[in-house]
Amino acid sequence: MYRKIGTSLCNKMSKKGIPTSEKTKIKISLSHIANRGNRAKVQKKLRQYIENYAKYGFPSVSKAAIFCGMSEQNLYRLASDSSAKTKSNQKISQYIDIIKTLQKMYLEDKGLQGEVNVRIAEMILKSKHGYTEPNSNLQQQNNFFNVPPELLQEAIKGELPE
Repeated sequence: MYRKIGTSLCNKMSKKGIPTSEKTKIKISLSHIANRGNRAKVQKKLRQYIENYAKYGFPSVSKAAIFCGMSEQNLYRLASDSSAKTKSNQKISQYIDIIKTLQKMYLEDKGLQGEVNVRIAEMILKSKHGYTEPNSNLQQQNNFFNVPPELLQEAIKGELPE
């Protein structure tokens, strides 16, 4: 779960009797990434992934994270690290958004072409990208005035209520 960078520090802490939880190990790993200037390396790797995503099949943030040598959770933490709000954080966050957009485009295109299981594509688009089913009640009414169909029929016939 954590990178080799933080392993030596975690080992030193445990030898001294300081308990290290998984959360602590992740925090140590993130701080080492930030301190060693690896944000630039992560940015570079993300850019490479985006430029060549077709090689890796279905674009996803988890694949991009593995490509960068970290977990998806750590990639998100690195992008939203409040202790170091820098341009690199914003850039990483933008790259994550681009990957999500590529995923959406991939599902739309391949789903329409029948190259991807349509039900799976629909499920992912609904769960990850906010797609919804059209509301059938709105299709039965006039959307401009919300006039019930019965009243519209009476108006068309010329039998307006008094």
